Amino acid sequence: KIWHKASQTTRKVSGFACYYYHRNKIRFMKKHATKWEYRWFMIYNLFFYFELILVDYLILKRSPQSLMSYFRGVRDGLLNRDIAARLYGDNRF
Repeated sequence: KIWHKASQTTRKVSGFACYYYHRNKIRFMKKHATKWEYRWFMIYNLFFYFELILVDYLILKRSPQSLMSYFRGVRDGLLNRDIAARLYGDNRF
């Protein structure tokens, strides 16, 4: 049998999964959504989801590093950059 322990590599580096999740979510919507869908996606993320992220990372988890990873992921997703990816040891970029 082969056992798979989910997210073992993402736990080693704080913020790794958070950064890639938010960056790739924005990139996916840019690529595959219509303009109307993308606009509503951004409105939802900037005005509703953002507040949930603040509560989750600052109050519940008390993890400012994860919040910074969220901001970097959103920034890099919006600007199509991979600058912060280098912080997590991803040398492909």
